[in-house]
Amino acid sequence: MNSSRLRSGCIGLGLAAVRFALLVACAPAALAQTSSADGPWSGSVQCVLDVQAGPFGPYARQETQTWTLTGAAPAPDGVFRIYDALWTVTGAGRVNATTWSINVPATPVKLQMFIRASDQKLIIQQWGARKQIPNAIASNSAPHRPLSEWSFFWIDTVADNDQVTIHGSKPAEADRLPADFFFSGAPVNATCTWQFTKGGGSPPAGPQQGKYSPRPPPEREPGKYSPDASPPAPDNSSKYTRPAVTGNDIAAPTATPANGPGVASLDRRSATDGLARRATCTKVGPLIDDAGKANLGATPGEVYFLWGHGNDQVFPTSNSVSRSDLGVLTPPNFTGWAFKHRIPLISGREYQYTITEHYADGSCGSTSVRVVGPTPSKPSIQAVAIAGSAGIGGTGNVRVSWGGSGDEPSGYLIQGPGIPAPGREYAPSPVANFANVGGLAAGTHTWSATPFWDTPSGRLMDPASAGKVTVQLKRYRVLINSLLVNQMTSDQFPGRNDGHSDEVYVAAKVWREVAREQTILATWKSLVHGDINGFPNGRVKAGTASPTGGLSAGNIVPNISDPTMVAGSSSRTTFPLLICECWLADPKDELVVEPTLWEYDGNSTWYNWWESERHEIQRQQSLYTSLSDVRDFPIGEYDKSRVIKITKADIDGRLGGPGLPAGMFRLKFQDNHSHGDYEMFLRFEPIP
Repeated sequence: MNSSRLRSGCIGLGLAAVRFALLVACAPAALAQTSSADGPWSGSVQCVLDVQAGPFGPYARQETQTWTLTGAAPAPDGVFRIYDALWTVTGAGRVNATTWSINVPATPVKLQMFIRASDQKLIIQQWGARKQIPNAIASNSAPHRPLSEWSFFWIDTVADNDQVTIHGSKPAEADRLPADFFFSGAPVNATCTWQFTKGGGSPPAGPQQGKYSPRPPPEREPGKYSPDASPPAPDNSSKYTRPAVTGNDIAAPTATPANGPGVASLDRRSATDGLARRATCTKVGPLIDDAGKANLGATPGEVYFLWGHGNDQVFPTSNSVSRSDLGVLTPPNFTGWAFKHRIPLISGREYQYTITEHYADGSCGSTSVRVVGPTPSKPSIQAVAIAGSAGIGGTGNVRVSWGGSGDEPSGYLIQGPGIPAPGREYAPSPVANFANVGGLAAGTHTWSATPFWDTPSGRLMDPASAGKVTVQLKRYRVLINSLLVNQMTSDQFPGRNDGHSDEVYVAAKVWREVAREQTILATWKSLVHGDINGFPNGRVKAGTASPTGGLSAGNIVPNISDPTMVAGSSSRTTFPLLICECWLADPKDELVVEPTLWEYDGNSTWYNWWESERHEIQRQQSLYTSLSDVRDFPIGEYDKSRVIKITKADIDGRLGGPGLPAGMFRLKFQDNHSHGDYEMFLRFEPIP
């Protein structure tokens, strides 16, 4: 068997553990190419609840839930075989004057079969979330209510490849009905039977129509069950009667507390709440204070306890922790006062743990705790665009980040575009949880973060607990379209060999702002535009101050009749000047653009300072010692209105300045020192 087949089986175990609390670890023996789980099997599981009127006053409930295989071949899923089945329910009942009936037609569900590695038994379980049918409980007086599929937990049976029939029975706990159809103290003890045949054959007959019609209560004496009278006390000899709870025992509530995300719902009852333990453990049980959930709690992959000594007079020689379906969990002669049980817990399912103190004289004291498996909390997740693999063109990069889950997962499985299937696992970080994903094309992308819990019994991971984020990744151009000269600067001195009139270049910085956090995306500048006399290289001819150029009043760069026109394709050196092709993901993502305009004098000291700083330029009087100081200088006093902030949604909506083409903005650069007066036209456009 190759290693990839083995890994596939282990992954399958983890994905299913959240639903069925698998109590085995992956083992090569469980991955045999053929097993009794392959079948094919036919047959059914049927669970019956039959509560008679009488001991429980004017209350009766009969209900049958049946799961019947359809006969279709199973679908393999690692070590599991997934069988199609049909779930049906019939039933009826009454409480006081309210009667109800239940009839759920054949509803598609799935069962799974696999071979448990620890003992090679065939395990049969429900697969997937339990069904709930709205308005399935029809009543003569109360509103119609939904009905949930029961859980028969699992069936384990010996079934080798030669065996053709398996059958048996087990107790199960039926779901309580809504309050309108519930009578306090009534039992929910159901019996499940099953029969399966390998290779076809007829499944057991289903329930007969009408078999479970409501049974009338016993003959009433006049007024015996009138609204003013109380129903008779339960018969203490009945098998359903529970012994009274006395002393320091804490009785279980009649309803399970609400199960909040990431925290187990917990309640306690003494081990004397049952005839068997009453006979064996008579001392006061251990003390567990769960008021603040500090000493008693659960995550989807762990139950933890911290208890105090229950007997003030005698100290126990050892302690033990057990679970009703698994037996003793602690090692022999365990003397600790805290215990963690790392095991998958199915959301909403109750588990009973018992903590027992053992004394030298052979006596003991026990406390039982009911733990409700918590629903895994969904992590918050977001995706923001970060710099692409290239400033122009290329592909987009996204940072996927997710919030820590309060129920202490072992890690997170991150899935989505740019992450090789079946995903990448990340351990929780106390600082930041994120993954950088690259090589993305423009389009709609979805990522998910699913918490998982690794335990000795397997991995618990529920796809329903995945946090998801969907973004539309898109690329946008930021361009300086053109310049209009209203008045040239006063920077004209004899002997300064920088050309006729003005020679200028433009530069801009672009940030992306997400949740007030800015990330620099690009800084870019153009070549110098103006008189090219004496500057055959590195300049672009612009303006009409001389035959070889030079910018003066009325000139437009590039040489077009209207500065709002789009002339030619974009360039990285001249106009329209492409500053960056920026990637954005969320409609609220903002681009922050700071454009600047510089008069060229051959010394870039002040420009270099601006380029190296990560904030807007703050033009001050002290920046200029005199206009004869030969340095490139920015035209225009500092003006916040020239710092443009625009969202992805605005660019997509083609927002622009008043009276300007879509996506275009006019910026004024006026200078009281050099007397220069320019207008710059900035343009944003989405890339199809």
